[in-house]
Amino acid sequence: MDGWIKLHRKIKTSSVFADPDIFRLWILCLMKATYTRRNILFDKEEVVLEPGQFLTGRKSLSQEYNESLSPKKKVKETTLWSWIKKFEKWGKIDIKSTNKYSIITVLNWSEYQSSLTTEHPQDTNELTRASQPNDTNKNEKEIKKGKEGRDNMLLFYK
Repeated sequence: MDGWIKLHRKIKTSSVFADPDIFRLWILCLMKATYTRRNILFDKEEVVLEPGQFLTGRKSLSQEYNESLSPKKKVKETTLWSWIKKFEKWGKIDIKSTNKYSIITVLNWSEYQSSLTTEHPQDTNELTRASQPNDTNKNEKEIKKGKEGRDNMLLFYK
């Protein structure tokens, strides 16, 4: 899947932020969720996913979560599923399970991701060109070097 997700700064004060493993699982859920209505084919069955939903199972979730982790940091699929159940208990997700898969819905998806479902970001070069004045004189720019060796690019125009 490609694209991006929004992550609000208030996540820092949420219950998922306190534990790096649970936080990793929460971010995985956000990344897996679809941003538009989609029809997918699973085991010769068409499944409709709404924005904020994704289809998963314990084994596939475990494979994705543990991908690129060292063996001692890998988490058992039963543990991951118990964390998913915690998300449901905390009111962060809803789970609809069948005997083949589960559809997980990230609750309040549209509240936090709504601009992703309606607008596509413009090309960065397009945005830069559109905001640049045509007659910028480079001699009128002043670059101020900040403390701790970081460049604070402060531009002053006359």
